[in-house]
Amino acid sequence: MARFQQLHPEVHFRLDDKHSDDLLEAMLQGHIDIAVGPQCHPPADIDSRLIRTDEILIAISKRHSLTRQSKLHWLDLRDQALVVLQRGSAYESIASLLQEQGLDVNRHQNLSSIESLYAMVHNNLKIGVISELNKQAHWDPELCYLPVTRPQLARKICLMKHAKRAEMPLLVQSFWDMLCDTL
Repeated sequence: MARFQQLHPEVHFRLDDKHSDDLLEAMLQGHIDIAVGPQCHPPADIDSRLIRTDEILIAISKRHSLTRQSKLHWLDLRDQALVVLQRGSAYESIASLLQEQGLDVNRHQNLSSIESLYAMVHNNLKIGVISELNKQAHWDPELCYLPVTRPQLARKICLMKHAKRAEMPLLVQSFWDMLCDTL
């Protein structure tokens, strides 16, 4: 954004930090031009470019016995109390994977903030299932973050724009092109 604004000082960006479900709706309604977010099943009207994958892992208290295992599989968590943030596209993919593996998720919990999830994990009440990006944004030195394999779960983070919008401003298209080249 900074580089584009240097080239086009007349451009002023408006940033909206939206939940992923609201992001797609706003894009489909033409309220936003370009977005970055997770994408599970893109509508046909959305043009997207993969930026990165975001691995799903567990956040666990350092006092938990699973921290001593060198490898974890989802089935290793069968008898553990798990908690997942109940919002957005990541929740649906995580919950369905856990259910396929016979794991119970969010029993008696309806958490929508990472702070609540971390409080449960800190007190060794639950094992948190989070994304790598959540870990980076909310890293806590008191917790262990462990990858889980078999199957490995990751979500796609994409750059998106409305594909069928005929009146796409030239500057928006230029910014899109620069982002695609850079990312």
